[in-house]
Amino acid sequence: PMWLEVPPSGPWAQAQSLLQDLDLIDAQGRINSKGRKVNQWGAHPRMGCVLLAAQTPAETAMACDLLAILESDARSVRHSDLHQIWLAWRKGGMAGHDKQSLQRDSQRWRRRLRVANEVHETDPGILLAHGFADRIGLQRSSGSAHYQLANGRGVRVADNDPLLAQSMLVVTDLDGQSVALVRSACALSVEAFERHFADDIRWQDEIRFNDAALSVECRSHRRFRSLVLASRPLPEPDPEQVCQALLAGIRSVGVQRLPWQGRAMQLRARLAWSDMPGWPGVSDEALAADLSQWLGPWLYGLRKLSQISPDLLAEALLARLDRDAQQQLNTLAPKVIQLPSGQQGKLDYSNAEGPMLALRMQDFYGLDSTPLAAGKPVLLHLLSPARRPLAVTSDLASFWRNAYPEVRKQMRGRYPRHHWPEQPWDAS
Repeated sequence: PMWLEVPPSGPWAQAQSLLQDLDLIDAQGRINSKGRKVNQWGAHPRMGCVLLAAQTPAETAMACDLLAILESDARSVRHSDLHQIWLAWRKGGMAGHDKQSLQRDSQRWRRRLRVANEVHETDPGILLAHGFADRIGLQRSSGSAHYQLANGRGVRVADNDPLLAQSMLVVTDLDGQSVALVRSACALSVEAFERHFADDIRWQDEIRFNDAALSVECRSHRRFRSLVLASRPLPEPDPEQVCQALLAGIRSVGVQRLPWQGRAMQLRARLAWSDMPGWPGVSDEALAADLSQWLGPWLYGLRKLSQISPDLLAEALLARLDRDAQQQLNTLAPKVIQLPSGQQGKLDYSNAEGPMLALRMQDFYGLDSTPLAAGKPVLLHLLSPARRPLAVTSDLASFWRNAYPEVRKQMRGRYPRHHWPEQPWDAS
């Protein structure tokens, strides 16, 4: 269009979106027959759609009354329930000046639409719904002051407002708060809504990860725009969609929420300490970036984070390495070390200071140097016969020759039945 002054892009886009939503312009922004009729009446687009929705003279008369109320600034009209305002006006109880003002405005609309000046009480809610479909509101729970609108926005009514008794509303005016307070609205009959908007209500399957429950929810929702009118479990969800939703959930909560315990923790630490060129990374960032490839194939049939076991994680991590790399890992960062005493020592790679091995001091007899794992000296925790800590060292040769004689002196008296040789590196 040609403008004397170009409007701001944001409000212009919002205006076009509203006109398309009201079906007054087409997708290219061109006015259609409904839009031309509303324009001919000189009505606001929303009000024009209220008039268009009227199918009988009685409904047209009610629509004209509603437009008069919505456009009025009369003191008696400052009430949240539009139907109650109409009843006070048409059935008595409204001040004379305000009543005359509404009567005058209604007659003006009636002349434009060529409808008789008669009073007919029809359902105001369903007429308003056609001009404010995006503001049809569904009560979040029975008696709640909070409603969700069809456009996705949350609103509330005043705590003492009689509208609280209504499960559905058509909201015509709001304040500007984040959770807006309803200034004016009208009750909407569920039956009438279902009948008039049947073509816009449809069942939609939804498979999504619930961050609070840490599981994938598979449900079918009966929706009108953003409103969920009914919900039921989805009996046979697509396995691929469930898998993708679980992966998305893991990304959302972070791979650190996976059960990094037992085998999974040890394998991940072995890979981290080995840090071989060309091997897949095992940091949180690397695992998250490659999540679909290494973990995705193992998640089919699962819906909950709690169904992912440490053993499953370990298998998924190990599958990233080919056979040669797995053998190299076992050589470089073995699970156990064979000691001269005949004891097999199970290494713990989860220690922040490096691979660790905790055994009785007697189990290290015959070993003169610190074993290596992942190319690093193993941190040895030397325990008493009662498995209490005696010493920690990563230099066993130095410990035997310097600190051990004093330990031997104390332990011979405490544990006389155990062997405490003078040269443990040569003992068996």
